Amino acid sequence: MVQQMVEEFAAADEMALVIAPEGTRRRTEYWRSGFYRIATAAEVPIVLAFIDFPSRTAGIGSIIYPSGDIAADMAKIRDFYAPFQGRHPENQGPIRLQSDLE
Repeated sequence: MVQQMVEEFAAADEMALVIAPEGTRRRTEYWRSGFYRIATAAEVPIVLAFIDFPSRTAGIGSIIYPSGDIAADMAKIRDFYAPFQGRHPENQGPIRLQSDLE
């Protein structure tokens, strides 16, 4: 799927792909890494967006250009999302990739 999305980016004049890396409505212990791998291979930025339930706000925030240093880039993503909370905070898992657990 990552390669297919990279090919779609290459073929399109303009394209936006929206992905929820956490991916489910239940707690997960890690994010899926496809969003990062797609952005890196397609050489496109990651635009961070949020929905903050307590303040009833949503928005688009930081733009991250993948540096290839996934640990540093994930630290920026964690910092961005730190102040935001979903409707069911008990279902929010940590912002890390499965590779961080190994």
